[in-house]
Amino acid sequence: YCHPEYPCDLFSYGSCVTGLITPFSDMDLCIKRQPRVPKAQINPFLAAMVPRLSEIPGVLTVKHIDTAAVPIIKLTAAIGSGQPTHIDLSVEAAEDEEGKSTAFRTTQFVCDCITAYPSFRPVILFLKYALNLAGLSDTYKGGLNAYGLCVLYLAFLRIKRLQNSTNVGRLTRDFLRFLT
Repeated sequence: YCHPEYPCDLFSYGSCVTGLITPFSDMDLCIKRQPRVPKAQINPFLAAMVPRLSEIPGVLTVKHIDTAAVPIIKLTAAIGSGQPTHIDLSVEAAEDEEGKSTAFRTTQFVCDCITAYPSFRPVILFLKYALNLAGLSDTYKGGLNAYGLCVLYLAFLRIKRLQNSTNVGRLTRDFLRFLT
């Protein structure tokens, strides 16, 4: 869709980058375009993409979510012979002095947490599975997304001063008790 006068790139972020991907995870993709799309023009930009994306062979569904805090296109595509792939497509809007969007800053934050805390990855993966099984992992439907889960778990580790603990079972149990 990008016009030759406005070059763009497509980048992955979220669970595909952090390593917190599960079989039911969606793929988060961000369009980085030069010049950047002004924040007020992101919804019209995405809306204009919907009919074009719908025409691509293998694309099964396309829905523009224009009421989300970060407007996205949710699409489902048949890639390969496996299950359909769910993709969230957003457009980068620079939001800080360094020119990094929220998507890339939050992805780096989660990567830093995984590096700093030995229990982070296994506990978050387990909890992502549990939330998904309970139907509580989609924020659009009132659930808790993986980033929110990561922030809550990090707060738990810091409040309880458990940064170096590696007993994943005990940490998971104590975290669930902490939330109740």
